[in-house]
Amino acid sequence: MDKAERGLLIDENTLPPIVEILGRLKVTSMSRSVLLVGRGGHVLASEGDVTNRDVVSISSLIAGHFAAAEEIGRLSGDHNFHTVHIEGDESDLLMCRAGGILICSMFDERTTVGLVRLRTKKAAREIEALLGGDAHSPKSGVILDIITDEDIDGLFN
Repeated sequence: MDKAERGLLIDENTLPPIVEILGRLKVTSMSRSVLLVGRGGHVLASEGDVTNRDVVSISSLIAGHFAAAEEIGRLSGDHNFHTVHIEGDESDLLMCRAGGILICSMFDERTTVGLVRLRTKKAAREIEALLGGDAHSPKSGVILDIITDEDIDGLFN
């Protein structure tokens, strides 16, 4: 468990709004499912169809993959890797850091990486704000504050 996750506490008052954000992310990004994963690999919440999946194994692998990507970034001089995309033949995964936790959107050809990325980053900022973290990333904070849902829908419809 890393330093950011040790102080993380999601209580019964914080979880319902987080689940609502995940549900909205699933719908607006047209993802098949969305997972909220602790940096240690445990599932904190999920939305969408995860019944036919080994969610425990997937969440552990998500955390490990993201940790490996962060280490690659650190070794290459970039200490702020915050999004990882995995492209497959039939489905894709987009993982995004939200403070001390990870959001993973699982999606297919019904949507685009760009739409999922925008929506996932917006959800990450909302979750960070709920958890009391810094909801402003230097690269995307300003643009995500300006772009409305209608602007995003207009770009991808």
